[in-house]
Amino acid sequence: MLRGLLLRLEVRDSGGGRPEVRSPDADQCSGRGLRLAWELADDFGVTEHAVGKTVWLAFKIASAPAWLRSRA
Repeated sequence: MLRGLLLRLEVRDSGGGRPEVRSPDADQCSGRGLRLAWELADDFGVTEHAVGKTVWLAFKIASAPAWLRSRA
């Protein structure tokens, strides 16, 4: 979703539990995705619903490319 110069990415699922940013050991095969998203995004959060949750990331952008502006 593009609003002005803010690009927001949302991922929703119906699973239980609240996602958490972890710091896995170097030999672990998982647990880095949310950490990477958290480090790269300008803002980050989780919105809980009656069933499931939405993890969202917001990125400030200098200007939107034409193909993205046409979808806003």
